[in-house]
Amino acid sequence: MAASMEDGGGTVVPWGEYAFALLVIAAAGLVWFGTADLPPPRYEPVGSAALPRGIAALMALLAIIVAVRARSGPRLPVEAGGSLAGPLRVALLGALMVAFVMVMEARHVGFRPAAMVFLFLTAVVLGGLAPRRMAGYAVFAVALSLGLHAVFTRLFYIDLP
Repeated sequence: MAASMEDGGGTVVPWGEYAFALLVIAAAGLVWFGTADLPPPRYEPVGSAALPRGIAALMALLAIIVAVRARSGPRLPVEAGGSLAGPLRVALLGALMVAFVMVMEARHVGFRPAAMVFLFLTAVVLGGLAPRRMAGYAVFAVALSLGLHAVFTRLFYIDLP
């Protein structure tokens, strides 16, 4: 986020980062309080509210880190190695997330192949189309999708398509 302005005294105030952090914390709060009506666990060890609440807490923590890091120190320049510009990158990442959720909801493809494609394309959008990085993106996508599948199905007992 690059929406920063001077506060009149020459200090740059990162308003965009602060607004983003507040929005993420608000979304995390909605998720946290939205799980209040979930029933307590019967047979599973952690219950159905544990995963969304854990993700909400992690979202809030990461948002706080964004806000703290935005205020401290100079910003590093964005890497120009073939990666996409900010607004286009955000739009593509949002579209990828929506497409992934829609594919999972429609059960057209299983979780593992859909997650592999989603993670690979996300890495390409974030890191650029550098040919040397493509193999690393693929390894990352395969390892993370298989690991997430194992965590969801074996640890949290969540049935994935």
